[in-house]
Amino acid sequence: AVDYYRKAAGDYRSFALFFNTGVALQQAGKHAESIEEYKKALRMEPDNIQALNNIAAAFQHIGGREEAFKYLERLESLKK
Repeated sequence: AVDYYRKAAGDYRSFALFFNTGVALQQAGKHAESIEEYKKALRMEPDNIQALNNIAAAFQHIGGREEAFKYLERLESLKK
């Protein structure tokens, strides 16, 4: 799925492309790689709840608790 997203996109870049690539990488157990894709997505939509939740989960999987907490705090601030 990751290769499909990247080939289909060519030079086109969008939130959906980065987010979906992040999801595919995360589902494949490639959490560190998924984080990079979520970061790209969040540069485009910094308040996207799904992307914030997913990047926090990916950080937790690789032992990045402090980083995960940072994104979870940001997520909580949006709910207020």
